Amino acid sequence: MTATVKKILTALLLAAGCIVHGQVAIKPVRGTWINFEYQDERNKYMNPYEVDMTSPDLWKLKVTELKEMGIEYIILMFVANEGKAFYPSEFMPAAYPSGRKSPVEAVMEAADENGIKVFMSTGWAKDQDDNPGLPEIRAIQIRIMHETAAFFSKHKSFYGWYLPCEDVVGPFLSQKAVDAVNALTAEAKTVTPKAKVMISPYGLRSAKFDDGRFLERKRITGLSWW
Repeated sequence: MTATVKKILTALLLAAGCIVHGQVAIKPVRGTWINFEYQDERNKYMNPYEVDMTSPDLWKLKVTELKEMGIEYIILMFVANEGKAFYPSEFMPAAYPSGRKSPVEAVMEAADENGIKVFMSTGWAKDQDDNPGLPEIRAIQIRIMHETAAFFSKHKSFYGWYLPCEDVVGPFLSQKAVDAVNALTAEAKTVTPKAKVMISPYGLRSAKFDDGRFLERKRITGLSWW
């Protein structure tokens, strides 16, 4: 990491801190997401088109930089998109050049070396608009889970699963999302009994925390929410 990057990072951390009794109390960011590719135009600055986002060397460098920044957890947003896989799948063609180490493997190896914990994704079955209520979507997610578990669950960096059942929690999580999460969690506990499981719903600003249904939906899933 260059001196300039370190200065910028320090300034951001200080700005994010709160002043307590004349001292700066820093609350560090401990985890971050990784995207290999993103179809959403808003993310073109984080994932520039001119950069080869499947390069193993790129991800080895990036994971090492994340460790230097104090990151402890990495969440893979997805390991497949639009019918192509970022790992060696038996039922999807590769989204990376033939004869090259897969980007997922590159991340896992770099995480092993840097002592970072990784949440492996079970998506996307189709794309970022996967409907968690469709049985065919869930079936593909389970298939992805089994394949990635076979390849990566023995890595010391493998920590758990990220379930991309991204549904709004305003006013509370939908029943279709709860059903999908419960089904995938049950499968995850069978495939990797000790693995953590997390979801990351959105729309908290419109959530009704004092509504009994919000608490009930959270109790049903029984997961870590980010």
